[in-house]
Amino acid sequence: MAIIIGIAILSLTWYLTTTPIDFSSTNVQWNGTSQFFGKIDGTDVTDVSTLNSYSNATLLIIAPTRDYTGGEAEAIRTFLMRGNTLILADDFGTGNSLLQGMNSGITLLQDNLSSIDTGYTESTSVLAYPNQSHTLLRGVDTLCLDRPAAILGGNPLMATSRLSWIDTDGDHHPDNDENFRQYTIMANETFGDGELIVIADPSIFINGMVSSGDQWSNQRFIENIIGIQPPILVDTRHSATGKTTEILNWFYSSRSNYPVKFVLIGSLVLIIAWVFNKRSKREEGFEK
Repeated sequence: MAIIIGIAILSLTWYLTTTPIDFSSTNVQWNGTSQFFGKIDGTDVTDVSTLNSYSNATLLIIAPTRDYTGGEAEAIRTFLMRGNTLILADDFGTGNSLLQGMNSGITLLQDNLSSIDTGYTESTSVLAYPNQSHTLLRGVDTLCLDRPAAILGGNPLMATSRLSWIDTDGDHHPDNDENFRQYTIMANETFGDGELIVIADPSIFINGMVSSGDQWSNQRFIENIIGIQPPILVDTRHSATGKTTEILNWFYSSRSNYPVKFVLIGSLVLIIAWVFNKRSKREEGFEK
């Protein structure tokens, strides 16, 4: 009985503390980012106005799902001007609201980028290669991407091979009016003493892509980001990485609320005690 109760408690705990939401840092499945966030000592940022207290920091914005206001973009621009770094990973185009608000010269193109040079059979599993040296590209030879966007502007750091095209009709084949060329998928730009780095594929951070195999440098690339000098900040207000279920939100908020925490633990102890007490009485009845 004790084993069954233990398994039930562990199962309930796992259910309450994980989520299947894409890119969520609490999603342990292939489409989550739990492996990456489990390895970094990051500080959640829910209000970008608090960034004015940081120096020599790196802000991560992965898979943004909420547009940035003009004031928020200005706060992040000021953050960069003071010598900080921003790494923006996006292929949805939501990040353009931030780039435009910052007056950046980089734009994420909302096109169907495809290639003959791929990691898997799908034309959208595009391979990318370094254009020049950079701290994040140390030891990186090739990245395998999943439906990346293309980048316009900035200083190109990584690009596809010349066997790539924009698949305008979505048939996964290059047509006569779809020309082969090289596309940028990672670029940077300086803001004062700071640096903006844009990666046109947030999927590089998901569990399934981090452990995609030794034939590519995905894991090394992630290790380079993990090895960034702290502090590392994570925008959880605008990013899908901060999304959880409602019950999980309540659970996490309860963890920092000590009275609620004691009630939860106490309730669990009482339930276990009640079960064992009931079982003991039943066994005593059988003995009589």
